[in-house]
Amino acid sequence: ILLPGMLKEIHEAWEGDYINNMPLVETARRRRQTFASREEAYQRFRQKRLFADWPEESLRLYIAHGLWHRSSGGFELVWSADWEAHYFSTVYLKVWDALPRLTGAPPALIARGGDSNTLSAEAFERIKAVAPALDGIELAGQGHLFPLASPEETGRMIVEWLAAKGL
Repeated sequence: ILLPGMLKEIHEAWEGDYINNMPLVETARRRRQTFASREEAYQRFRQKRLFADWPEESLRLYIAHGLWHRSSGGFELVWSADWEAHYFSTVYLKVWDALPRLTGAPPALIARGGDSNTLSAEAFERIKAVAPALDGIELAGQGHLFPLASPEETGRMIVEWLAAKGL
């Protein structure tokens, strides 16, 4: 959930027909798609900052299920660069209008990695202010992809929240 200023920039990029020039969209389109082997993909991803805090098992499972074997040989990411770019360019722009309608029935939880630069601390606090029925949990020391970097802690947090809700 991006802050209103960022959503305004995305809206203006759409209106001005330069959405495909936005850095996140451009970077997604340039992302490497193919690898000679799963091990090559693993070695490449292991050195990337995005995956630096993932445990071995999470990264191995990502490689096992995030690549498909090409009939021409090698492996390709299942989530294509074009699809990722589309995803980044089509965020829901009216999220701040929708959030106040979360009334607590059914209960809803939003979790944030404390070190995330994607769901910022400012956005997280604003979410809690405009949607007070929404439960918010911040996991200290975790980044944007905390469910993959810390799956046990994430699972425990969700199970505890569900139990507290009587679910």
